[in-house]
Amino acid sequence: MTKLNNDDFLTCMNDKVFRNIIKTYSGKKVISEIFYMITGYKMDIEPLNDDIKVSNKTIKGKRVDFISSDNNCLLNIEINNYEVDLVRNIIYMFSLFVNDILVGESYKMHKEFYQINFSHKSKLSKIMSEFGVCEISEGIVILPGLKIIEIDMEIIWNICYDNNVKCIERLYRYIGMLCADEELLKKLSKGDNLLMELKEEIVAFNKEGRFFITPEEDEIMYINAIKTSSFEEG
Repeated sequence: MTKLNNDDFLTCMNDKVFRNIIKTYSGKKVISEIFYMITGYKMDIEPLNDDIKVSNKTIKGKRVDFISSDNNCLLNIEINNYEVDLVRNIIYMFSLFVNDILVGESYKMHKEFYQINFSHKSKLSKIMSEFGVCEISEGIVILPGLKIIEIDMEIIWNICYDNNVKCIERLYRYIGMLCADEELLKKLSKGDNLLMELKEEIVAFNKEGRFFITPEEDEIMYINAIKTSSFEEG
């Protein structure tokens, strides 16, 4: 039995926790290391506006969990706790791709696009799966610069929980920090200064409730404040 969903201690598989931890120094560094270990590309992680542009008012707005970009690469990260999330996130990825494509004499990809899905439980039943756009019968890749990586966090959790920390691959250890409860955080972070700093951030968020409000929550609070003010003024 895994503890990915634990009401007593919120892990980074909680959207709100993840969106705030990724803004800390240790959060950005850990994600940068994970991305490097998966792709071989070193990227300075800096969160960007997580609202995807829409072309007109009739199109539903899209808000992703995390985006970072440099001159060569765009990284989108999504936290998935339900099966439907993967389909939704693929749509998000293509929206980001369409927004960033250069149209001239030819359609040209001027940077690599990566989406990493940290999924509670993957349909693919593999620790890590990579897929993209290809021709079905021959498997010929059509868009080599667009890759979606799905990571099964339930398998990661079991590996991290069942094994001695010295026997856990560094990549799995770093990823495991995102789904670890307080007990597992202590185990995985031992002897690694960066992971120890990340552990302290996650524990502090749980103990102190240091959550930033989301734009949606801010809008609700603003509307409620106006209603309260109008009511009091009669």
